[in-house]
Amino acid sequence: MSLFILAIAPSIALIVLFYLRDKYDKEPWGLLVKVFLLGALAIVPVAFIEMGLFWVFGLDPYVPSSLLANLLSALFLVAVIEEGAKFFIVRKFAWKKKAFNEPYDGIMYAVIASLGFATIENILYVLPMGIEIGLLRAFLSVPMHALTAVIMGYYIGLAKYSKDPYVTRHLVKGFVVAVLFHGFFNFFVSSQVEFLIGMAPILIGYAWLVGLRASKWHAENSPFKKK
Repeated sequence: MSLFILAIAPSIALIVLFYLRDKYDKEPWGLLVKVFLLGALAIVPVAFIEMGLFWVFGLDPYVPSSLLANLLSALFLVAVIEEGAKFFIVRKFAWKKKAFNEPYDGIMYAVIASLGFATIENILYVLPMGIEIGLLRAFLSVPMHALTAVIMGYYIGLAKYSKDPYVTRHLVKGFVVAVLFHGFFNFFVSSQVEFLIGMAPILIGYAWLVGLRASKWHAENSPFKKK
């Protein structure tokens, strides 16, 4: 039971953090739960797609290859698929909802979808591998899932409510930046090169800086904020 709590606690803490930052128009819990569960269920097709792609390219995700192969697989065989699933959930199941009525909502729904996915992934890692992995993932992997979602969600919110006519540009930029953060993080932690592994917490720190600034910007510029 203690390992299970350790596995889900980071997601709960991050959901509370970004929910509280949505100061002026809270999202309905029913839709948040729906998006969370869709994110959790997405781990099944994502896993099959990733395993299939690794097989097609003759790679083993658990066996180190060259640095270039590791980087390309982290970006295109993992990050693109996982961020793509989260992006799809937000665009398909939240974008057109009446409750999606301000730019911050892009962040909120992206974070919820991402942490649904991250919660199941974390349970699958922590229960068999123990407390040390649980603590490492609590400070590294789970926050990275949430923070890439904040970045992507920032641009989703911008795309829906910006007066800029180039909506697709914002959506593509958010997706690409999220993939780059996610892919390089995976590359660093799986590289087995001491210097590169040491870059992972630095990247997390930078992602926190970007994510908190992005969420503050949308929150403080809410149309529901009383002038």
